[in-house]
Amino acid sequence: MQDALTEDVLAAFPPSSFFESTGDVATVVTELNNSPKDSRRVLIHYTGVEPLHDVATAIRTAHPTDNVFTLALVSSSVRFLRNEDVRKADVVAYTAPTRVVPPSDLQSDQPRSPKDLKIRK
Repeated sequence: MQDALTEDVLAAFPPSSFFESTGDVATVVTELNNSPKDSRRVLIHYTGVEPLHDVATAIRTAHPTDNVFTLALVSSSVRFLRNEDVRKADVVAYTAPTRVVPPSDLQSDQPRSPKDLKIRK
């Protein structure tokens, strides 16, 4: 999901700048300041330990006129937002299915055989 989102953003808003970071909030802001300025749109893949809310706050403080949008990818099979996920980001996307579906419950995309089709006259 992460790769698909990155590709979509970079394709939709070229030329977007992109970098990955694992540092603390001050490091992320420094990396942002030093990133190539090909575009006003900068995509940061953050895998550090700081809450995304704190990273976004630091970026907003350093760049008060910029909009900052955070998306957390949470691996979970729950159907609702857990309390510990509430402050992770503006949007939290669960990367695991919300429920397991047996293959027998899925609609087949295979064409039906002629004997399975009923002809109405």
